[in-house]
Amino acid sequence: MKKSKKAFVLQHGMVAGIIMVFALMLGVVSPLTAAEFSLKGETVNIVIGFPPGSGDDTGVRQLAPVLSKFLPGNPTVVIINKPGAGGVLAANSFYATTKGDGKTIGMFTGFALKVALKDKSIRFDIDKMNLLGIQSTNQVMLVGKDTGVKTVEDLLKVKEPLIVGTSSKLNAAYAANVSFLDILGVPHKDLTGYRGAGELLQALRTKELTVAPFPWTLYVARKDSLMKEGLVTAVSQRGYLKGDGSVIPEPALGVPTQAEVVKKYKPEAVGTPAYKAMNFFVGLFAVTRSYWLPPETDPAIVNVWQRALKDTYASPEYRGMIKKQTKMDVIFHNAEDGRKLFDNVLKSFNDPEIRKAIEKNLGM
Repeated sequence: MKKSKKAFVLQHGMVAGIIMVFALMLGVVSPLTAAEFSLKGETVNIVIGFPPGSGDDTGVRQLAPVLSKFLPGNPTVVIINKPGAGGVLAANSFYATTKGDGKTIGMFTGFALKVALKDKSIRFDIDKMNLLGIQSTNQVMLVGKDTGVKTVEDLLKVKEPLIVGTSSKLNAAYAANVSFLDILGVPHKDLTGYRGAGELLQALRTKELTVAPFPWTLYVARKDSLMKEGLVTAVSQRGYLKGDGSVIPEPALGVPTQAEVVKKYKPEAVGTPAYKAMNFFVGLFAVTRSYWLPPETDPAIVNVWQRALKDTYASPEYRGMIKKQTKMDVIFHNAEDGRKLFDNVLKSFNDPEIRKAIEKNLGM
């Protein structure tokens, strides 16, 4: 007996419905399309792990009004500051409590080293979170002028140990400077307990320290006044790590990358575990400002946010504003490239020889 057309349609409709249910359960098909997701009339939160007025806070506040224009519905974007534990507190809280409705994202810095170390303070699974994109950061190494160091050549002539400042020996910025100085054979000691760039700069002024890392944006903003003050000079920069493992300089900083210095003055060190360890720390800064959505966020929402951030960082309005304020361009990695970069940085840590060199620099 032939089935009626109506029965045929009903039967196949039921089959299609069953297939869709299973697809949704397995995460194969999103229940939401990008076109259906709107934030009109909503307030969107960006959670960061540092206090108001910090470099990360300032950077995100500059981004917020432009980002709103690229989000569907042009929502109000609000910054939520949750400082503590070097940014880890905010990341832990975000992972445990944030809903995947697309109304709250996290911009976290400083946790990559602790993820690599499998530090007990990390209470989230980075592989389960949704990466939206990464803005690379940079730093300069400031040296007190009373040391007589004005150039790299001067640095190579140092006989008395330099005093390198840091918050703790597990601080990536400190370890980056230590790895660089060790490769060059420059004697040094460390002094811990400093909270932020302001305290480090003041310690340089009082000659309590002779070497300290300094954020690249703050250095450009204060470069003229620092030169006029005549107490410190920038000798090198960390540079930006690219996906192919190469390091490129930030021209506005006006100093060579540490990789360039090593290649010129200690070429025999290139390719050694110590050199790769130094580039590991460069990599940590390359993945510093990372944007995330929590686990179980609908893929369509993730896609909307990934596109919004990519378009914001590429927009002439945002890039022009940053160029005008800092004289620098913005280095942004989309989600796919950012994940590869993040994975490569963590992978290098798992190489036994590189890890041994890294742990030595960290004082472990």
